[in-house]
Amino acid sequence: MTENENNCTMFVMINIRLI
Repeated sequence: MTENENNCTMFVMINIRLI
């Protein structure tokens, strides 16, 4: 479940940067 959390964090960071 650690890999999934890392992926989610990266996605959220990119999303925040895009917004």
